[in-house]
Amino acid sequence: MKTLLSFFLFLLCHFYGNCKTGIEFKASNRSNVYVRIDWPVNGTYFKDNFKILPVIKGIGQLLPYNSEQPGLVILTWGARKYMLFVEPGKYQKIDIDSVSGTEVAHFQGANKEGQVLLNSFKRSSAENFFKETATGTDWRIIPGLIDSSRLLETTLIRKLYASRSIDYDFYQYLLNDVQIYYDYLITYLYANIYFNLDGYTTKFVYSNQIQRSELIDRWKGQNRKLMMDDSKKTAVPYFYDLIEIYCQLYTANVLKKENGDSITVLTPKNQYIEGYNNLSGLSPKIRSYAEARFISDLKIENKFEPQLLTLYKSFLLFNPDSQYLPKFKIAHKELMEYLRKIEQPYTSQQKFLEGYSKIGSVTELLSTFDKGIVFIDIWATWCKPCLAEFAQNQKLKIFAKENEITMLFISIDNEQADELWQDGIKTYDLEGINMRTSLSLYRDLQRTFAGNEGLTIPRYLIIKNGKIMEKNAFRPSDGDLLLKQLAIYCNNRD
Repeated sequence: MKTLLSFFLFLLCHFYGNCKTGIEFKASNRSNVYVRIDWPVNGTYFKDNFKILPVIKGIGQLLPYNSEQPGLVILTWGARKYMLFVEPGKYQKIDIDSVSGTEVAHFQGANKEGQVLLNSFKRSSAENFFKETATGTDWRIIPGLIDSSRLLETTLIRKLYASRSIDYDFYQYLLNDVQIYYDYLITYLYANIYFNLDGYTTKFVYSNQIQRSELIDRWKGQNRKLMMDDSKKTAVPYFYDLIEIYCQLYTANVLKKENGDSITVLTPKNQYIEGYNNLSGLSPKIRSYAEARFISDLKIENKFEPQLLTLYKSFLLFNPDSQYLPKFKIAHKELMEYLRKIEQPYTSQQKFLEGYSKIGSVTELLSTFDKGIVFIDIWATWCKPCLAEFAQNQKLKIFAKENEITMLFISIDNEQADELWQDGIKTYDLEGINMRTSLSLYRDLQRTFAGNEGLTIPRYLIIKNGKIMEKNAFRPSDGDLLLKQLAIYCNNRD
């Protein structure tokens, strides 16, 4: 009897997968690649909680889901992202296949129909969403178009739940996902027009004072519907973006301005502390999540400075048992290393160009280096790709020293960021000559290398005897390509 029962249970597990839990990922037609998996933190979406795993063609990998709360898992496979709503004790499988050169995802396990629907929703940033909006569209029409898409998706979700194709937890998640995403689009639209944040906003018809008051009234009405105190919404990726607009733009700026209250002037020395304090009006659970995300995002962007240590200590004081603290351990270690570096004096290899603040043109700059070969790195403390390139400088340093090449690091930071710039020289070990552009030099750099367009950075130049030889040289991360490019001018120094 026991043998028959065991065999029956084996058949159930074999045919229905009920003996497995977690996520099984399989790629049927590709190998020797990696998949990035973003895991929730106890059910909440947290941007910096991911692992990267190798994938072998045709072999599935079963990944345990150890959280006590359901949440969203995001799998990034090349340029594609796949979403899986995962619940404790349940099993999901995703098999990436290729049909006529097109990737197709096959879902199995719990809430299969819901997983398919979730991945059919098109979720792009508001910036990309509005770039597709027709030029000259009256801004008052856009929210209605957005709500039409919201209604369509909500109807599909309700039909799935009515047919018992998805369970209640997944049903609630999908409803929150739809509500938050489209609320985010509408509030971004209002903020974008109000502050004129991006150049493409000018294509919306918006001019007179009457429409301005209407815009504010609509934005206020939209925010009254947000219900920002539901902790289950922290499982949705765009919820934090919605929080940012509400707290940093609407509450801290629009409401104060409309009420005649003073608005805090942000500087490099207070901007992060003020941004953190702007989250104080949220309910306790949402506030804890938002503060953790705020600190984590600064860490991701390498915004290491004394302000971040202040925020970390504040968060630890008021959230000693927070589920997010393990994520901060590495960040705290990196932050302390940053503070240790900036407290040290400059090394003998970290120099400043004498009188750099008086240089007002590219011609003046070149005349300062009228002999020899100079490799110029144009950067800024706010430029993440610039900072990433510094980690690739080691081979370049050795080559430059061996071939008597001068390294010139030109920061285009403004005067308010002067201290951050000087700290950055120590943090990123910028051995060579350092300078920060005056406003007139910055404008001339822009005219010389960008014309009517904005100056894009990082940008690299090669100068020989005061003349520009390469206006767009290879990057340090290009490795030997850059070294070979420099070698051409080293071999012919005349």
